[in-house]
Amino acid sequence: MKTSKILVVDDEPDVIYLTKMVLNGPEFEITSAHNGEECFKIIESGERPDLILLDIMMPCISGYDVCKKLKGSKKTKNLKISFYSALPEEEIRKKMEEAGADFYLEKSFEIDALKSKVKEMLAQ
Repeated sequence: MKTSKILVVDDEPDVIYLTKMVLNGPEFEITSAHNGEECFKIIESGERPDLILLDIMMPCISGYDVCKKLKGSKKTKNLKISFYSALPEEEIRKKMEEAGADFYLEKSFEIDALKSKVKEMLAQ
């Protein structure tokens, strides 16, 4: 079984902790960043996650701007990026498309729902 690398980018430590707990298991290798700058450092170090779960509302650099920068670079344009937010999808759909995000995942810590959505995104 292939282990999928997932990068969780969120300024809320509790969200990172809960996401790691829910996705804990042999099929996922979870890395985290607490802001956009940390995310860029991880990517610049050569890490290539199979999926980035990216919070939208973060200090300094928003998730929209992180996504735009990653999708605008030749080296990182093919990364799968999902906005990971408590905001309703309808509210952010236009900005999501403008930023180039591939998916939207509502923050939910229901174990089966979160795992199945992540697996679904990885399969696409």
